[in-house]
Amino acid sequence: MSHWGKRTLAYPIKGRDVGYYAVVQFVTQPDRLSELERAIRLDEAILRHLVVVNEGLAPVAAPRADGGSAEGTDEDAESGEGS
Repeated sequence: MSHWGKRTLAYPIKGRDVGYYAVVQFVTQPDRLSELERAIRLDEAILRHLVVVNEGLAPVAAPRADGGSAEGTDEDAESGEGS
């Protein structure tokens, strides 16, 4: 689980201005997703959720020509690369 922490919401949801963000990656059978979403909807502490299905392999960053890492550079973010 990746904890993104407490963040200000773009707009109030159910009277709240801040929310705690977390990203969870897991593997499950497709027929179990409906039960997961039902359980999430029943939990009043969860304001919003999004389930994304990854049907392929996880992306791998290609090595850069200068030998540096392809992730997390300001140069890549400004030029739109690496996204």
